[in-house]
Amino acid sequence: MSKKDKAFELFDEGKTPIRPEVKALRLRGTTKYNYYRLCRENRGITASPQSISEAKTTRKGKGKTVLLGGESVASISEVLTCAV
Repeated sequence: MSKKDKAFELFDEGKTPIRPEVKALRLRGTTKYNYYRLCRENRGITASPQSISEAKTTRKGKGKTVLLGGESVASISEVLTCAV
């Protein structure tokens, strides 16, 4: 079974790219998020307003998360799962 297949199984179980089980697959960061996006698309789950690519963040300042679009948020409370 390929790493991609294992990742899709984990996403189907409701795991997200930041879960230890997914990290244990040792995939590159962009690959994990691309697989997660593909899993959601293949299952017919529409993208949220902040797609996976926009949700990739960088830390800037204390306790602030800056999204690629330049918006900054104190925390992200939405939990996304791939399972339907």
